[in-house]
Amino acid sequence: DGLQPLRTLGDRPFKAVGVIAEPECGFIRVTGPTALLLGTDGVFDLIAPQEVEDTLCLSASPEVQAIRLKDHIELIRPHDNYTFIIVSLRP
Repeated sequence: DGLQPLRTLGDRPFKAVGVIAEPECGFIRVTGPTALLLGTDGVFDLIAPQEVEDTLCLSASPEVQAIRLKDHIELIRPHDNYTFIIVSLRP
């Protein structure tokens, strides 16, 4: 019921109710062409991670991946807000 604060910026007043800005950090060795998807809850509240992966695996082109993911999201909930970035990584 209302605006969800952007968690990555860490609104201090919301810390009392469990919103945190502590990042999860880790390393992944890239051994082949890989796509990194950064997305808001408007993406991940609608689509299961496996569906996102399946959609991205349909093409190696980040541009085509972005169009397909956008189209998939808009089929499910055309008037929701979402933001995502796809980064193509090479070893």
